[in-house]
Amino acid sequence: MSRRRSNPSPHSLKQPPTTTQSIQSASDMTETHSSTNSSAASSQSSKPPLKLDIDSIFVGKDFRAESFSQPRWWDFGSCYTALLKSGSHRRDSSSADAKNGNSKSYPGDADAKSPSPSLHQPPTRDLVWHDVSTNITETYVSSDLLIPPGLDTPLAVDDYALSPDKSRLLIFTNSQKVWRKKTRGDYWVLDITARDLRQLGGWNAKPSSLMFATFSPCGNKVAYVSGNNLYVQDVHTFKITPLTTDGSSTIINGTFDWVYEEEFRLRRGFRWAPDSKSIAFWQMDQSGVRVVNLINNTDHLYPQLVPIPYPKAGEQNPSCRIGVVAVEREPDDGDALEAKATGKRDIGSKRADSSAAPAVTWIHLPGDARNHYIASLDWIPNSNELVFQRLNRLQNTVHVVIAEPATGKIRVAFTDRDDAWIDLQSAAWYGEESSGIRFLQEGAQFLWLSERNGWKQLFLVDRHTGVSTALTPPTFDVTEIAGVDEDGGWAYYIASPEDPLRRYLYRTTMNVPDGKKATDIAPQERITPGDMPGTHSYRFSRDGKFAIHVYSTFSTPEMTDIVRMPNHETITVLADNKELRERISKDNLPKPEFFRIPIDGGRLELDAYIIHPPSFDPKLKYPVLFYVYGEPAMQVVRDLWGGRTSLWHMMLASNNYVVVSIDNRGTPSPRGREWRKCIYRKIGVLAPADQAAATQALLKARPYLDDKRVAIWGWSGGGSMSLNAIFRYPDLYHTAMSIAPVPNQRVYDTVYQERYMGLPSDNVEGFRDGSPITHARNLKGNLLIVHGTGDDNCHYAGTEVLINELIQHNKQFSMMAYPNRSHSISEGSNTTRHLFVLLTNYLKTNVPSEAIPIKDAAKNKGD
Repeated sequence: MSRRRSNPSPHSLKQPPTTTQSIQSASDMTETHSSTNSSAASSQSSKPPLKLDIDSIFVGKDFRAESFSQPRWWDFGSCYTALLKSGSHRRDSSSADAKNGNSKSYPGDADAKSPSPSLHQPPTRDLVWHDVSTNITETYVSSDLLIPPGLDTPLAVDDYALSPDKSRLLIFTNSQKVWRKKTRGDYWVLDITARDLRQLGGWNAKPSSLMFATFSPCGNKVAYVSGNNLYVQDVHTFKITPLTTDGSSTIINGTFDWVYEEEFRLRRGFRWAPDSKSIAFWQMDQSGVRVVNLINNTDHLYPQLVPIPYPKAGEQNPSCRIGVVAVEREPDDGDALEAKATGKRDIGSKRADSSAAPAVTWIHLPGDARNHYIASLDWIPNSNELVFQRLNRLQNTVHVVIAEPATGKIRVAFTDRDDAWIDLQSAAWYGEESSGIRFLQEGAQFLWLSERNGWKQLFLVDRHTGVSTALTPPTFDVTEIAGVDEDGGWAYYIASPEDPLRRYLYRTTMNVPDGKKATDIAPQERITPGDMPGTHSYRFSRDGKFAIHVYSTFSTPEMTDIVRMPNHETITVLADNKELRERISKDNLPKPEFFRIPIDGGRLELDAYIIHPPSFDPKLKYPVLFYVYGEPAMQVVRDLWGGRTSLWHMMLASNNYVVVSIDNRGTPSPRGREWRKCIYRKIGVLAPADQAAATQALLKARPYLDDKRVAIWGWSGGGSMSLNAIFRYPDLYHTAMSIAPVPNQRVYDTVYQERYMGLPSDNVEGFRDGSPITHARNLKGNLLIVHGTGDDNCHYAGTEVLINELIQHNKQFSMMAYPNRSHSISEGSNTTRHLFVLLTNYLKTNVPSEAIPIKDAAKNKGD
């Protein structure tokens, strides 16, 4: 058991334990909502009703929900830090005030008068410390300490980290996008007591060239990646030592290639040892991986190629291995004294000679490294051993491997298998990257999620014997592990046994005698209050006593507070979006109806929601728009605030469109393993069949839906689904808007496509039949394809091949290419607004929004 620790003031810290051209402008499509009783509404608020249109959704701030900026729990106790706009918070609450019951309220409290933190924070922000147990808040680092020498404005903080002893602040700024995220930039270190701010990387470092700077557990060093090599820099002398020197366009040390980052969500590719004496890291070798060349036609006089090594399904993968490298000696007193006496910032800051790079011990793993994946890595607590998850290429077997860094020897501690695929154990524990394996009992046991019994259960595994004990019953799915209270012997998890559209917090005991099950000891306990239906997420404190709780519904923006466990008592409200929630409710914006659609003779029911126009009349016929995804990566039918996309759907509903979403089999809904994995080797076949069957059933059951005005749209996997729908079922769907699709499954990446489809060589018919391009000749209706030419994920080239196929069969369609935009089609001024004006106008042109009396619609149908 870990020891309990008190929560010191930031000014009395001791050394803590360490862890490391449009036909009609879309803007004219506007509906101003007001409550039925305008005088009552006026008495409630002096503000005008919300105007729901493209500009208010995608440009203005009326619908922007506030959030709480980057809270970080400390690695002990119940304290956290967060970035808040300078001057927006209350400062220097005293311990005496707290003891006398006069502690000051925190920003966002119901009675607080100070401004709440904003979603779009200005560059100037203070780092604020808050002790949840005492409700004391203090400014930990004010923005005026973040002004570099020679400048007069503070650094714009993109991210931050405190050293383990909380005496130094690591600042990430000037960040640049690498793949999906901005992971390359500049790093600065602030000595908080000395008020000394210095930049990392040395005087010869290029701007925005460092990645993933991370304090050592002892706090004396920072490791980072630059130019695909791994470096360590001392925070006293600022001497830089290279740990690897072979980094190149093909060899990647300490970070990842495109496919690992995209599909395993891995970014920082190194881990400090608990004793700070060594670092374990991934090394990727992209040799032999074929290159996709994107073309940038807009930023230079001549076109530029953007090469990306990208393994397509069935092609050669990068190889990956784990190395362990010793970190140089601790700085001697002479180095530190010289730096202090001279005041020079560049002592040792030029990178050391490459010959100084230490030797690397490589972990010995059997088999072809290009046909296996190392999907996680971490140090086991209180040990000098490493643990990682290794998957075979088919991803139906995972080994939990323990390695000895000194020798490179390994042993398999635990194995899990599935006839389809294994869902990787992954979790951002306390907001950090980790192995996804949560160790307990000082490293003796770990938590594991498995579907071996037909439902995703939580298990406790002995790392020495591999024996596993079920902590939850095989009657419902655990969607994720939320946190642990080791002292109390509780594991907290997210589930929703009765309703797969929502998510709630539960807990189960971990104190299970040998031969027993947790369900024999105590029932599963729901922690989320029963009067809060919707979706809840939690970020637990280290001790498991508190959590940052985020709650929303489809029609209610997020509310963030801190709750005490296990009674779920609200301690502090951080961001409540009260005004926005009240105005949305008062203005009578369209709301969803959740229901199930029976298909296959009633043997199967699919979850769905439908949004009706506010002035809905069942005697009229309305056009219907289906919003889809339908692949294993996302569930769309959720009682969850959907942001701008949901607001756009509400806007369409306000203009006489009925909007529907359906989750087919194969989506990651907590409805059991068979629901999720029956889609194996049938991506693009089973899902559109389910969608079509549900659409037909819905049109039959609800006569007010006009079966001559059926449209469908989606993005990415949803773009592919939209293509499959209109190609495979051309008499059912009349208009489709497909954004950033994959028309041919063969051109998507190895990790994703092979996980759900197997190898192309073993499933030739499955790949062919599931790919929309195979059925393009069947197109009858209206098709709009939208794609960014700079999409590094679902490549624009795939859409060009589809275009050729449509031309071959003389199929007319509409096309919009966004130059040099990525998969999100968000870069550049006005891009998002332009896109949704395009979609809205295309829909209005091809699917008229008039509500028609049912008898007139029937007459037209007969004609």
